[in-house]
Amino acid sequence: MADTSHLPPEVLYALRTGKLPPHLLEAHPDVVTEVEESPDDPDADDFRRKYQAMVNEAIEDWLDDNPGNGGQIPTDERLRIEEYCERQIQHQWRMFIRKRDGLDRENDDEGYEL
Repeated sequence: MADTSHLPPEVLYALRTGKLPPHLLEAHPDVVTEVEESPDDPDADDFRRKYQAMVNEAIEDWLDDNPGNGGQIPTDERLRIEEYCERQIQHQWRMFIRKRDGLDRENDDEGYEL
C-alpha cells in the first residue's frame, strides 16, 4: 500500500469517497459542470458502497469489542480501519477490473503463462 500521510485532506477525501470535497466544488463551479457531465461507472458506485459497508461493519465490531469507550472510536483506530478497508476494496476493485476488461490471462486461450 502506498503511504498517503503526505497527501492533503482534500485528496484523501476524494480517494475515500470518489467525489470532490464540497468546499472545492463551491469555490470552483466550473469544475462542477465537468464532473457532473462525466459518466459515473455504476460498478465503481457499487464498490464505494461496499467499502462504506466494510468500514461500518469493522467499526461496529470494534465498538462491540471495546464497550468501555462509551460508543466512541478513537480517531487513530478509525483511520486504521479505513486504511485496512481501503486496501481490501482496492485489491477487489483491481481484480474486478482485470476480469471485467478481459485482462485476466489465467482464462486466456492464447497460451500465455503467468
